[in-house]
This record gives sequence, C-alpha cells and structure tokens, in this order.
Amino acid sequence: METSTPSAGRIRFQPGMAPDRPLRIIQVFNRYLLPGGEEKSVHRIAEDLSAGGHQVIRFWKASEEWKGPAAPPRWRQPFLLWNNRKVLDELEELQRTHKADLWLLHNIVPVVSLGIFRRASRLNVPIIQWLHNYRPLSPGGALFAGTRQLQPDDPLIL
Repeated sequence: METSTPSAGRIRFQPGMAPDRPLRIIQVFNRYLLPGGEEKSVHRIAEDLSAGGHQVIRFWKASEEWKGPAAPPRWRQPFLLWNNRKVLDELEELQRTHKADLWLLHNIVPVVSLGIFRRASRLNVPIIQWLHNYRPLSPGGALFAGTRQLQPDDPLIL
C-alpha cells in the first residue's frame, strides 16, 4: 500500500514493513476531566513512536477547556462537538508548519470535534484512529475469555 501527502512527499509502506523513512506524526488527543489509563496509553504510544525514530508533535486539548468563564456557552457545545472550526484551524496551522505525514487520533470529543475527519480529508492527510476502551457489547463492564472473567494482570490482556 502506498500513501502520499502533497506536503510531505511520498511514503512507501508494504504490509508488515516499516516506512522507508521516519514519519512526522501529529498525535491528537482530547484529555478527559480526570486523567486515567487512556491518557497513560497515549503518552506511552508517543514515547514508543519517538523511540522508534519518528517525530511526534502533540496536539492535545482538554475537556477542562469547556468549563469556566472562558468556555463556549453550554447551548453551543453540542454543535461544536460536530465541527469546532477554531480548534481545527489550529490543527491545520500545525499541519502547515510541520508537514506531518499522518495524524494519529485518539479521543477527539468534545473539544477537537468529529469535524477532524473532514478536515484531514480536505488536507489530504492520512489518519489512524486508535480505539481505546472499545467494547461493542459489555453491559457489566467486565471482559471475559470464554466463561472466565479476566483480571487486569491477566496475560491474555495485551
């Protein structure tokens, strides 16, 4: 598979192989009000990519930005969740400055917004969406392997 971006040049990928040069990656993450395991994972992913020779530029926003007197009005926040132009314009400026090869998305709501997908498409920037805590059906919040409930230190959990 080959991908290209007009600003960063051509990158050659083959299944199971590394790119032919280090990548410039903008890591996009909307922090939760309280830090937790996902935030630690996002840090670790950035560190691992950097240790592998890639340049990771962090574009992090925080849900905290939507609290207090400087926050957008509460009636406007549901609309911004779909397309927060101000934040996406900041990201686009970062893209112009760093000419990233791809955006690595983690949690993008509420502040960054779902409009990031359209913006990436318009800029011809490939995205990787990392799904944390993805459970298609887990009413009790427990993770099972067969009939056995897994524990946090279980070797089956990667």
